[in-house]
Amino acid sequence: MNQRVMFYFDMDGVIADWVSAYNANAPMPLSDFELLSREERAVLKEDLFNREFFANMPALDRGMRLLLDFIDQGHDVMILSASGRVNREEVIQGKIEMLYRHIPSHIEARFVDKVEMKSQEMVEGYDIHVLIDDRPQAIDAWVAAGGVGYLFV
Repeated sequence: MNQRVMFYFDMDGVIADWVSAYNANAPMPLSDFELLSREERAVLKEDLFNREFFANMPALDRGMRLLLDFIDQGHDVMILSASGRVNREEVIQGKIEMLYRHIPSHIEARFVDKVEMKSQEMVEGYDIHVLIDDRPQAIDAWVAAGGVGYLFV
């Protein structure tokens, strides 16, 4: 009996070059941003993370090729991305715009607030759920929920 497998691809850091978008738009290096307090990061995110930021992210060639190869081979794939809570609707709209410039429009995209919540989006009817993500905390939560995780580096 064949098992049904769904492959879930993260966006930022897998198929979209979030780091390049950040470096092109942010007022400070990423290493400095990561040192800010939660409150200070929230203020910067409010200004920086809007529809245009995410809509204009360049594709990450290696991840995009992997995704398109999976689609071409007939695998069931879905985009599963965290939107955060700051400017959430704008972020989602921008991510959708980015996706539709690069992937077939029939591929579904789902968005969660935090990477640790991705396992809540496992699609029923599949025996195996494979997440391809660049964040260890996303992989850890996914595997804890019974999925298979591949860290994209």
